[in-house]
Amino acid sequence: LLNRLDWQWRSHPYAPGERCVARTAVEFGDYPAEIFGPLLVGVPLCLVSASAARDPVALARVVADVGARRLLVVPSLLELLLEPDRDGTAISRMPGLQLLSTSGEALPPTLVARLFSARPDLRLLNLYGSSETGADASVAELSAARPHVTIGAALPNIGIHIVDDDLQPCPPGRVGQL
Repeated sequence: LLNRLDWQWRSHPYAPGERCVARTAVEFGDYPAEIFGPLLVGVPLCLVSASAARDPVALARVVADVGARRLLVVPSLLELLLEPDRDGTAISRMPGLQLLSTSGEALPPTLVARLFSARPDLRLLNLYGSSETGADASVAELSAARPHVTIGAALPNIGIHIVDDDLQPCPPGRVGQL
């Protein structure tokens, strides 16, 4: 968690006057980073109700009302934020959103394409490894210009090892497990 927070503060520092929202349930791995990331550097945090956290329209309203510039979601919620409704999409109703992070599930390339079609201005962080470490272990930054989905590189002070079925290191290019 400390490595994850230190990386976040250095790579994506909070802007003066920034406010954040936290929508992750306490029992999920991303909760500590979502809560302590802003609070430990003095950034105000709005806790999103459980019902609003699962409702894309309500979540978009909270994000817009708070003026949050960043949001952390699982890809399945991102899918819902991109679903069209009578007023467009929930993602389109968060004009101040600049940095979107995904974690906790595999990020489908088709979803990334839909996101950048709807919001080419966003930066997207694909965080990975919360199941393996209790906090994210790697990150890939994607944009409309660089939409290729990977798990990225290890965060500082974290090592990533790809091993075979016998837990031996895999040579480059060989399929294995993280």
